[in-house]
Amino acid sequence: MQVCDASITDLDTQMERLFAALDEMKLADNTIIFFSSDNGPEDYRIGYAGVGTAGPLRARKRSMDEGGIRTFGLVRWPGHTSAGRRDESSVTNGVDFLPTVCKLADVNVPDNLKPDGGDVSDIWLGKITSVTPPCARPLKRLGRPRMAMKFPSTQRPSTQQTRPILTQSREMKSTLTDLTAILPGSLHAAGESAQKPKILWLIAEDMSPHFGCHGEKSIQTPDVDMLAARGVLFERAFVTVPICSPSRSALLTGMYQTGIGAHHRQAGGRNRRAFAQ
Repeated sequence: MQVCDASITDLDTQMERLFAALDEMKLADNTIIFFSSDNGPEDYRIGYAGVGTAGPLRARKRSMDEGGIRTFGLVRWPGHTSAGRRDESSVTNGVDFLPTVCKLADVNVPDNLKPDGGDVSDIWLGKITSVTPPCARPLKRLGRPRMAMKFPSTQRPSTQQTRPILTQSREMKSTLTDLTAILPGSLHAAGESAQKPKILWLIAEDMSPHFGCHGEKSIQTPDVDMLAARGVLFERAFVTVPICSPSRSALLTGMYQTGIGAHHRQAGGRNRRAFAQ
């Protein structure tokens, strides 16, 4: 747990650098930030591989119980998302991500791409609330509708002095470290139009919401908490499957992994659908 907590502290530190870079490049106001995870925490028995806890939720990675597929969702778009809003009722699904960002960025989904998910931008922006997208309705039977994702310190081992062991972090090393180096080229290349927002998708590996905004007490995450305070926090954010690659495939394509041959953690297969060129 010390390695896990140190990695989360490091992630939060890199978030600070990222936000500072966006402010310096004057891109923060026109950038939609979406921060989530691909599935729940890894099992403790598998070395240092993403160890963590699912808190009050049952099971963890590789399980279709909530501990494996219920994660966190933080969205910020200054001037559009309500600062500090906490949505405890709307169910969001991983396959909704692509259609939603296409709508917000005013980009048409190609005609030959038929996403399983739908546009939930009205939920992100708070125009409608307490609505479950059609593709996510079967998930409503999982868990208690009003159960918030809280991680009281009594549920996890106490951890002290996490910062001195940051260099011991292994599998959960933050991928944000080098992100600020490519931001200028990637974000400006997305288009110079001030009207169209830029999309910044951040995804953490094998992680439940160990952040102060979710009630975490053992470690401090001021920068992730700031993201939540300035945007929307979704308590009932689900992914489609409790394993890394298939989950990310669904997020990126808007289609269930079983329909594109990605459910065996690789592309291809007899049942795959054609992707847009």
